[in-house]
Amino acid sequence: MSLLAQLHQAISTNDIHLVNLLIAQGADVNVKYGHDTAFIAAVQLNHVQCADCILSCESFNPNATNQFESSPLHIAVKCGHTHFSRSLLNKGADIDAVNNQGLSPLGVTAWHGTYHCAEILVEQGASLSVRDKLGRTPLMIACSFVNIEVVQILLQHGCDVNALCPDMRTALIYALPTHYNRHVSKKKLSAMLSICELVINAGCHINKQDKNGWSALHHSVDRDCLESLCFLVEKDCLLDVKDKSGHTPFHLCIMKSEPRYKMAEKLVYYGTKVNIDMTLSNGVTINPLFYLCKYHLVPSTINLPLNHLLQLLCEAQLPPLVTNDNSMWSRTLSMWSTLSRDILIWLQSPCSLQHQSKIIIRNLLSGSNILPKIRSLPIGNNLKMFLSLGLGHNILFFQLCKLHTCIVEFDNETAKKLLLNGVSTDFPINEKLPIEKAIEVQNIEMIASIIQLTPATQLTHLTNDGDNVYHLLSKYNVSSAIHLLPTSNFINSQNKLGFTPLQTAVKYGHFETAEELIKHEASINSHPDSYPLIHLAAASGACSFVKLLLLRGIDVNSTDRFGNTPLHLAVSKGNEYLMLDIEIPALFNHEALAALDVCKRHVTGGQSTLTRSDADHAGIVQILLEHGGNPLLVNNYNRTPTDSAQLFHATEFVEQLKRCTCH
Repeated sequence: MSLLAQLHQAISTNDIHLVNLLIAQGADVNVKYGHDTAFIAAVQLNHVQCADCILSCESFNPNATNQFESSPLHIAVKCGHTHFSRSLLNKGADIDAVNNQGLSPLGVTAWHGTYHCAEILVEQGASLSVRDKLGRTPLMIACSFVNIEVVQILLQHGCDVNALCPDMRTALIYALPTHYNRHVSKKKLSAMLSICELVINAGCHINKQDKNGWSALHHSVDRDCLESLCFLVEKDCLLDVKDKSGHTPFHLCIMKSEPRYKMAEKLVYYGTKVNIDMTLSNGVTINPLFYLCKYHLVPSTINLPLNHLLQLLCEAQLPPLVTNDNSMWSRTLSMWSTLSRDILIWLQSPCSLQHQSKIIIRNLLSGSNILPKIRSLPIGNNLKMFLSLGLGHNILFFQLCKLHTCIVEFDNETAKKLLLNGVSTDFPINEKLPIEKAIEVQNIEMIASIIQLTPATQLTHLTNDGDNVYHLLSKYNVSSAIHLLPTSNFINSQNKLGFTPLQTAVKYGHFETAEELIKHEASINSHPDSYPLIHLAAASGACSFVKLLLLRGIDVNSTDRFGNTPLHLAVSKGNEYLMLDIEIPALFNHEALAALDVCKRHVTGGQSTLTRSDADHAGIVQILLEHGGNPLLVNNYNRTPTDSAQLFHATEFVEQLKRCTCH
């Protein structure tokens, strides 16, 4: 084995004595072995003593690179070693050397967020404008990887906040939240928006367009981030910037393959010009309202976000008065040309002076966010609400987004301040009210705060399905928050699907929450059209819940609409329901596994492969038999429980049932 190989082996085992010995014998510390030089290998393994030993060697070259052309300084700052960073600079390391990605050491700190090292580099005179092979500056890289401390350092030292990359994107566009950063890298949305605020406050042009003509607002729509859209609008960006295809952000909302109706709705409230025609891929121009009616509105279907957007558009634009009956698309006229027509036609038209006045005033205020402009007008609150398309004065979209973000990130102190400052709790963001978001992420502290500030009557209808707060606690399995609610008659209310909160809990397999609801006087009586609670529990293998229901007086031999007794469900391990595509979530570790199981059953015709090991069907069978469960009763398919056990290969129950039958 060569001296070089021995040196790298000694580094890998952190044998400092052998490393010293091999260097003394002439092992070259600057030659690559495999991918790395000796120093780089030691630093990446965090073998600090070995690295110190190599660094002190007289022959050490501070600019000897590895296979990827990264210098010792690149690796030291990547790993966050401030001591090595200073030592390498003192030994003459090239502070602006670039690796094979075009990254300087400062660019590496921007990528990895090692801000202490970034501070050292900047203080030692590192260039703030060295671009990587994609043409990105360190600021753009730090924004892209959500490294807020590095962003702050670069801005404090005067980096060019309006530098453009080859596709004309600014640091602001790189800073905008992306799906990857939010859902894969799990970066905090609040951090991304804070970076956006930093670069805007530092002078970054908020309306700058990239090579496709997209502004930051276009990018927010494309990335489906309502929070950044509201942030930019309330930072006074222009609403109606057109890209190279002539499309505004509003157009982009409704032209996406998955339309952003809620984002479009917010833009209408903010005052976007909804009468600007859009150009389709076939070259035809069309009014956005007509486009939605022609291509999005499907008869006999209900799409609540689309319907609400259409209602808003009708309120926010001039009525479609047609000048040429043979035109392919109706063309909107101004009020002035309309008034010149016959007075009788005018009086019979859908226009009104109120509507015309509203549109004229909104158009005069348009360009950027009109809501604060309306609120500053010297008129009464009712007129302000009329001009705001029915939006209340306390509906501040970005503050609402911020409240939701704080709830998700458990920044409860900030969330409570927002509530105390009057941020509304009864306006949804992304179709969820703050209370549902708090329940979804199981933020108990914020659930309590919102309940305390919300009248009980506002907790009774929280979703489009008619769920009340008990339904939501049941759906998301938050049993620990049920005690926060005063005993109320709506604990037994049905939603639009006909489910009570208790039925919802059992339906989702949340039996701990179901037991807590019963303790708080939830009724155990099932709706005639729904599946009985004891049947769902028996199918789910929820032994303690079945026992609780029996102790509360539920008939052990009651039947469902298929004639099944609880015993049929228990001995079939839920397969009597699963074969009918009745969902039993408690039998599977994840909803994806349940969906795969459905596919498998439909393809192979076989029975389910259950993934939950804690389902206690055997215990339920024993309890049901002890309470008088009749193994001779047949269901609508003429099967006894014994037949069900045999059909679904639950042979362990067959002998038990036969013995019980004999007795």
